[in-house]
Amino acid sequence: ESFAFCSTPCDPGRQIDAAEVGDESCLTELSACLKDPAANRFATAAMWAIFHRHPNPDITALMQQGMALMDAGTTNTAKQRAALEVFEQVCKLEPSYAEGHNKRATVLYLMNNYNDSIEVCKLALQLNPYHFGAASGMGLCHLGNGDLKEALAAFELALSIHPGMEPTQTYVTALRAKLADDAQEQ
Repeated sequence: ESFAFCSTPCDPGRQIDAAEVGDESCLTELSACLKDPAANRFATAAMWAIFHRHPNPDITALMQQGMALMDAGTTNTAKQRAALEVFEQVCKLEPSYAEGHNKRATVLYLMNNYNDSIEVCKLALQLNPYHFGAASGMGLCHLGNGDLKEALAAFELALSIHPGMEPTQTYVTALRAKLADDAQEQ
C-alpha cells in the first residue's frame, strides 16, 4: 500500500499516524524532507513510524516488550539484561530488521557496552542506511569510549542523513572545537 507522502509534497502540519505511513520505499523521499526545516518534524515522525513497523505481529509484540523493559531499566541492570534478551530474540527471528538491531544497540549503550553497541549500530546502518538514530547512537558510543574523532565522524554521518538533529549538531560543534583546540596544543 502506497503512502500518499511518496507522491505529494510534505505537509508539515499533519499529525503522523503510523497506520498511514508507507513502507521503507518511502525513506528516500522522506529523508529529502529532513533537510527542509518546515517538514523536518513531519518527516522524522514518519521515518520513526516506518523504522518501528514490522509486518509480523509477534515481532511487534516483542519490540513493545523490549522497549517497555528498556524504558524501565535505564538504571536497572536486570531490566536492561531482560530487554537485551528480548531484542536478541527479535534479531534472531528477523535478522534483516534494522530497528531490532538499533534497539539492541541502545540497550548495549545503556549497559556501557560501547564497543558491542558500535558494531550493532554499524549493522543497523547496513540494513537501513537512512537510520539516523543508529548513526547518532554510534557517535554516543564513541564518545563514551573517549574516541572523539570517531564520535565526530559518526555524528557527522547522522547529520548527513538528518541535518535537523539539534543535539547532534551541538555535539558536532563541541567536538570540532575540542579537536581543533587539541591540535593547536600539539
